[in-house]
Amino acid sequence: VVGDAGAAQLLNADVLQDDVGVGAGPLAGICAGLEWAASLPDVSWMMLVPCDTPALPHNITSQLRGAATSSAAAIVAETSEGLQPLVSLWKTSLAQSVRKAVAAGRHKVQDALDAAGCVSVHFTHADRFLNVNTLDDLKAADRLLAAEE
Repeated sequence: VVGDAGAAQLLNADVLQDDVGVGAGPLAGICAGLEWAASLPDVSWMMLVPCDTPALPHNITSQLRGAATSSAAAIVAETSEGLQPLVSLWKTSLAQSVRKAVAAGRHKVQDALDAAGCVSVHFTHADRFLNVNTLDDLKAADRLLAAEE
């Protein structure tokens, strides 16, 4: 979990800081995650999901991973609403190029994905990518999750 020690503790997860370009947005957090994942033995991919998307498909990782090729360095979810760049898989070998991009003032996640030569995987149900930012969003997410049961 990048930046939120309380959330990391609840999940029994490591907490990471985006020391490169504080305030640089999600790409700085992605950089922290990539560097952490690259430091782990036998880890070559990092799955990225935002904390406010509780209704993602359960098989999101395997579906994205299924699109991996030897030339793909990043794989991103796509819906009828467009690319979902914060729901993506990144090769850990991208850590250095992402760090350089953030340090150079390039902060757009989509630009980093484009530079990596990302491929996309289409998901039919765009509502599963709902960001929960309001009480109404939370109610909609609850309905989506209840429909799965």
